[in-house]
Amino acid sequence: MSAIIDGEVLLLAFGVVAKLVIVAAVGATAAKRPRDRPILSKDAITRISRLSAAVMIPSLIISTTGASISVKLLKETVLVVVFSLVTIGVGLLSMQLWGMLFIPAPQRRSSLWQVASLAAAFPNIVAIPLVAVVSICERRDVRADYDDIATCARTGSAIVFVGSFAWTAIFFTYGAHRLRTIEAAESGSPAPKPAEAVGSCVREPINAALAVGTAIGLIAPLRRGLFSVGGRSPLRIIGGTVELLASPTVCVAVLLVGASLANVDLNALAAPDKSARDAEAPPPPPAKRSVWGAVYAVRGIISGFVVVRLLVVPAIVGALEALATATIPIPQARLGRAVLLISSGMPTAQIMIVLLHKFGLSQQASELSFLFVFQYAASIPTMTALISSVLNRVY
Repeated sequence: MSAIIDGEVLLLAFGVVAKLVIVAAVGATAAKRPRDRPILSKDAITRISRLSAAVMIPSLIISTTGASISVKLLKETVLVVVFSLVTIGVGLLSMQLWGMLFIPAPQRRSSLWQVASLAAAFPNIVAIPLVAVVSICERRDVRADYDDIATCARTGSAIVFVGSFAWTAIFFTYGAHRLRTIEAAESGSPAPKPAEAVGSCVREPINAALAVGTAIGLIAPLRRGLFSVGGRSPLRIIGGTVELLASPTVCVAVLLVGASLANVDLNALAAPDKSARDAEAPPPPPAKRSVWGAVYAVRGIISGFVVVRLLVVPAIVGALEALATATIPIPQARLGRAVLLISSGMPTAQIMIVLLHKFGLSQQASELSFLFVFQYAASIPTMTALISSVLNRVY
């Protein structure tokens, strides 16, 4: 057994985050240069976000789940789905408790806190897990359960998206309803009805993609026809097209995070929503904030966003998973257990930025990107410790 923190895992965690930071920096630069006509204007960011949510992300889900899902895999990943729900629930409850203990009441009414307290419950389901799975499968003890690295990585990616069933079901009902409520408060529109959340979940392209991908995976001839590399079926043309549409998904999501960060308004951080502002006397024009002034003003929100997502949730999920596996005789793939535990401590999903733009909350997307800077920086040591301890525990 290796040490709790070793150089290989440190390099893995640092490499994963470093790649994302570099790509995000490219997005931030594109949002500000050239000065007169930025490549990624605010309107372009919104439009690309909608395209990504409607086409690229669903294509990625269909191609990954369709190529790898099987009855055997579903039986071996039951706890992945269950603990995806547990991860979200623990995150939501922990952020509510953090807010009551550490966030002043005026800040709890701000859209920044409302978005952050929701986002902290939803770990990354696209960029980091897919990159991490490939890196993990390079280890001999992990890929020993599979024919080769490619099969290990493909199976791990499918497991990631099996867990995303719960993610999308909760987000596009409860989460989407909360975002629409925030958007209504910001715009002064009537609050949406809870019943509308069910309809939006059914109509959501990402949920449809999960259903289609699973159906393809469970029908073996269809799966082979669409996604078998080197296959001669005419269906392979369709499968290859879906894979092509999926290929830029992760890069586009990270670029949009950087572009959104470049547009953050430091003076607007943690401002009350429109209904609260209208009920109060107009405040004097605020002095221009420095970055450090903005950090100090929202230090409680930043701390909660980091501590809950990266430390509290994985600690609780890890304890509950150990209890469950010791008491419930459900056969689970070792890679599934590793993905489950590592995913619980991932930083917040970058797809949240895409979805905030989709729901018309571009300012909140920029503010959440500001919080991402601290969370993703802190995730390097926490992911290093988590990945190392999980691999030692499972393998």
